[in-house]
Amino acid sequence: MAATWTALLATWANKAISIARMNAYFSLTGNLQYLKEPADSIRSGATGSIADDGVYSFTAPHDTGRLELIGASSSGISAYFAVVDYETSTPWTRAVTVGSDVNVTTGVLAGTTGSDAKVTVSAHSDGKIYIENRSGGAGGWRWIVIGYYGDLV
Repeated sequence: MAATWTALLATWANKAISIARMNAYFSLTGNLQYLKEPADSIRSGATGSIADDGVYSFTAPHDTGRLELIGASSSGISAYFAVVDYETSTPWTRAVTVGSDVNVTTGVLAGTTGSDAKVTVSAHSDGKIYIENRSGGAGGWRWIVIGYYGDLV
């Protein structure tokens, strides 16, 4: 019986530490009002190689959140990074900080929607985040999304 309680307490202690770390991160960003489900609120991935005039999309974990995007190759990372707040239910995007060759918008991106020589990030009412590559060559990006429940301040 004691071993069962010890294992249970260790499991809860690990969860508390994870939640505390997430809350510390969110406190630093200053934008979180409510976190819906910690285990489901953070997702990450990679676009793979997106051809010039190509588009990658994924379903956001929550309709409101923050996207962090960084170039997966060593060339052009400073120009192609982004931190973007978004909402998909009533689409809007806000560039928190973006590289010189990144634009943000709303709507479905089709490959030639955004400005030439730029990467465009978009949120749409279909619940998806779109990343359009018009940089002039193939490129790949890594992304992380932090889903929020409630409003961003």
